[in-house]
Amino acid sequence: MRVHGRITLAGEPVPGALISFVPADGGGLDKLKIKTLDAEGRYELQLDAPGDYLLTVQDTGAPGRQNSIEFRRTIPEGAETRLDLELPLGRISGRVEDTHGDPVSGARMTVTMQGGLVFGTVFGGHYTEAATDDAGAYEIPWLRAGSYTVAAGGAFLGGAFGDGAALGREVKSVELHENESKRGLDFRLEQPGSVRGTVRDAAGSLVAEASIFLRDDEGRLVELFSLASTNASGTFEYPGLAPGNYTVTARTKTLASAAGVPVSVRSTESSEVTVVLEPGTLLLVSLEDSSGTDVPSRVSVLDAKGREMNGMMGLAELMQRYSGGLGEAVQRVGPLSPGTYEVRAIAEDGRTAQRPVSLTGQPERKLKLRLK
Repeated sequence: MRVHGRITLAGEPVPGALISFVPADGGGLDKLKIKTLDAEGRYELQLDAPGDYLLTVQDTGAPGRQNSIEFRRTIPEGAETRLDLELPLGRISGRVEDTHGDPVSGARMTVTMQGGLVFGTVFGGHYTEAATDDAGAYEIPWLRAGSYTVAAGGAFLGGAFGDGAALGREVKSVELHENESKRGLDFRLEQPGSVRGTVRDAAGSLVAEASIFLRDDEGRLVELFSLASTNASGTFEYPGLAPGNYTVTARTKTLASAAGVPVSVRSTESSEVTVVLEPGTLLLVSLEDSSGTDVPSRVSVLDAKGREMNGMMGLAELMQRYSGGLGEAVQRVGPLSPGTYEVRAIAEDGRTAQRPVSLTGQPERKLKLRLK
């Protein structure tokens, strides 16, 4: 079936951007359909079947750079469907300097949405990996209203590919109203330090392939999508960190660290930690309205300290979201360590639901919320 349309920003085309379609019911990258927009922002492609799809509009640059916004759409039956999209006008801009006040060219910039994940998306609605220009300036467009995490500096994806970092990674939060432009979100980056560590299970055995996550002293994740992990010897190194206080957590498919291990990072130095894992619980969250119908919503899972737990993903989890199907009416969060969590959901029409849940280390825990 033929799908075609036009992608615009303030009524103007966005030539050269990519649009992709992934079916929500599975198939992943094998069923990915992708097209480059022409000079008028138009596209045309063939889909295998009607149904629910994740659409991503992406502006790419150098390898590893992208500005991606996600949409969920239903393609009806029929030989032809027209689907136009108008991109949001919200944007964030600023400047990155070093401690001497000199501009930093090529500094890594990452933008992700806060507040958990939206059903049927991979990144929760938006994901940016960009870099500053020769004047140290950056501008991130296509932003919806909402809360965002903006990070500058650091090693690419936590140094998973062996990259170093000239300057430490700093994280800030920003709230955007609809079509708002927020200027002057500036950064002054310091010389980086690093964290080295060992991950063991409760019996003391070394744990390989454990995903590593760091939070700053305000509880914000340094990387929401972290490719940093332990090697075959159960050790890891996390470079490119700004001086400051952090907590380190780790997890596998079935194990999770009980609490963040505190660590202090200093410029040009490496700090040591040991993280212990215990059996964790995969939390399966679904929602319904008063009629019992499943409702796609943004789901947030907060721990006892109010830190967001939903959306943290390593490489295997990212690939599973693509290949396992995005239309499933269940969000899989974790594994989470034993404790009490607050689960919150908000639907596109504004309806909300929330409920506490206590986890004891059982393999799975199902939780159904009813939207009001």
